[in-house]
Amino acid sequence: MLVSDRQKNILLHLIGEYVKSAEPVASSDLAKKFKVSSATMRNEMVDLEKAGYLHQPHTSAGRVPTDKGYRFYINKFEATKVNTGVERKVGRQIQKGVSEHTGNLDRLFSILVREMAEATGSLAIARMLESGSVFDSGLEKMLKEPEFVEKEDFLEAADHISELREELETLFDEASGKTVIFVGKENPIAGLDEYSLIVSGVSSGGQKVVYGLFGPKRMRYDRNTALVQYINNLINESI
Repeated sequence: MLVSDRQKNILLHLIGEYVKSAEPVASSDLAKKFKVSSATMRNEMVDLEKAGYLHQPHTSAGRVPTDKGYRFYINKFEATKVNTGVERKVGRQIQKGVSEHTGNLDRLFSILVREMAEATGSLAIARMLESGSVFDSGLEKMLKEPEFVEKEDFLEAADHISELREELETLFDEASGKTVIFVGKENPIAGLDEYSLIVSGVSSGGQKVVYGLFGPKRMRYDRNTALVQYINNLINESI
């Protein structure tokens, strides 16, 4: 099903609002933004739902993005090369770590995961292929997100993170030298359907590491992708 330019703009705006608020977005709010009637906006959102881009969690609630909706959002900012870049302070810390520890990826990523987690609010994780060492940071902060308010969701997330620690190295070949984004059901690691993973892989001094950011699908893909790619570029330039 084809969507109109206005529907694409509605979808992009809705995802932006949902990422910020974690609340389903109502058609009445979007109607004001796009200066159309509530009835017109409801029809537009119904069409987007039929096309698979949106989901209505409850009949009386607004709508949230599906995996397909997030993928459209990601493809849009990648195609236009729009991202927020990396904050200057974060960039300086990462540059310092890379310049001092490029020859020792274990030491480097024990530092980088802390910087990544602090900058994004997501779980930052790295697995060394040679030693099997795993470094991660940001779990406590990530589990304070609205997606984990219920105890069952909290415990389930903890289990999935344990699986991620074990299976992350299987993504090295796919992610080596680039940044790959997996949304929901795209995740090749079983059980991560409700999460997203931004991952990359680098090699230096005979060492290999796969690393990235993990969290709810409602994440800042532009900022998080820019950060992972920034690290990837710095390390490759330093080799």
